[in-house]
Amino acid sequence: MRREFEEILRCRYPSLYNRAPRKPGKESAPFSPELGDGCFAILLALSEVIDRHASAAGMEHLEILRISPGGRNGLNYHLIREDRFIRGAISAASHLSLAVSAVSGRPGRPMFKRGEDAVALASDEVDGYEPVPAHYLRPLRPPIGAGQPRALGLLGRRWGDRVDQDISVPAGWADLADVVLTAFAQQQHRIDMIRAWDDGTTGQLIVEWDRCRTSATEAGAVAFVVAMAALTDPVTGASGPVDDTGAPAWWRNTAGAHAELPVPWGTYDSTGAWHSREDMVCGPAPGHPSAGALAKARHGGAGEMQLTLKPHVAQVMREMARKSGQDGCAAFLTKMLGVPSDQLEEACTGGKGAELRSSEDMSDRVGSEADASIRTLATAALGQLTAAAEVAQTVTRQQSVHTALEAVGALLRGLDAEALSADQIAAGG
Repeated sequence: MRREFEEILRCRYPSLYNRAPRKPGKESAPFSPELGDGCFAILLALSEVIDRHASAAGMEHLEILRISPGGRNGLNYHLIREDRFIRGAISAASHLSLAVSAVSGRPGRPMFKRGEDAVALASDEVDGYEPVPAHYLRPLRPPIGAGQPRALGLLGRRWGDRVDQDISVPAGWADLADVVLTAFAQQQHRIDMIRAWDDGTTGQLIVEWDRCRTSATEAGAVAFVVAMAALTDPVTGASGPVDDTGAPAWWRNTAGAHAELPVPWGTYDSTGAWHSREDMVCGPAPGHPSAGALAKARHGGAGEMQLTLKPHVAQVMREMARKSGQDGCAAFLTKMLGVPSDQLEEACTGGKGAELRSSEDMSDRVGSEADASIRTLATAALGQLTAAAEVAQTVTRQQSVHTALEAVGALLRGLDAEALSADQIAAGG
């Protein structure tokens, strides 16, 4: 694996990788020189899950000893002082690695040369290699084979009797679903549901199960697969090749050359509880009366979004709506952003939308904070989140953010033009 990828992991997760023992001549520790670039996305998703869990659980003494190709058992990730949740995540990552090319990160299968360890390779990388016999991989078996026309059919035949509702994932996520279901295979009860949010392009996988009858091991497997889904093309199942920044080719083609790595809307903890990613739009600057988050969005497991406004921001928004003859914040933003009123209303009031009305008993008079900068920032904050919510279920997250930024930019230009016009009128121009 390229040194650039090692450095990305070290910089992003210093508590995991900067403590690893490094001896003279072993500068790459704990990363084995035999690791291929195709392992990067798996290691990135696994590191995110372990780091987040270790921080939440107060695990300060995790020590990663070695990360290496695992032959017939998949990727080897050796650490000490782990718990069942982490072991479940590692087992899922190792299982998935049997179906991801260690060279490129595209869907692959375990292959071998005489006298060499098995390695997962894509179909155009197997010259001189032979398929690994199925019995050699027991007790595991390689996942279904993502992206193939028959992948979903095979997935349904293998696991359909273990899921109460339909398995609803795109073909590129068939291996991810297979890994999750394999982790639950020893349980006597069924999984309630496994599906992609919308058609999978949002990078969010949803899994529902009886948390009271499973252990943290299964939750760890789910957490890894959810993180990995964000990095996996829902059409082809590829998580690579990746460039020097760690961005996979399929994502660059979708979101642009300089797009940040995709991030899921939420994930699951060691008890199986959903944890939303929080998006916050902050105030102007330290020391300003409105410093801190002006607006916050929480993403629900079923795809809904809850928006919460700072009380004085909501007050400003209502005053702006009143002055423009609109009935509430949502109607005002409908006019300013130029989006369909039913979608904007739904985005504003979904979940606990009553929070937007939580300070209606406050005076309608806008205080000293309702100056031009606060109005601009408040409107931009809610506008950005609302625009992102409107498109979140049909396009990728980065496209959502891009759309939101365009909307905010247009809104700010409109406010600037109004302010300039008012100044000119006041000056007698």
